[in-house]
Amino acid sequence: MWITDSGATLHVTPRKEFFTSYTSGDFGVLKMGNDGVSKVIGVGDVCLQTNIGI
Repeated sequence: MWITDSGATLHVTPRKEFFTSYTSGDFGVLKMGNDGVSKVIGVGDVCLQTNIGI
């Protein structure tokens, strides 16, 4: 399940298998809403299918 937030800068997942394209690398760190930080080790695209036609 994905929860999209239209106010978010980006969306993240730890599940590499969700990506339809993926590039490994050092992309810095991401500050979370709870003030935690996480290293960004890859970027890419995911394809989401909804049950509401979007």
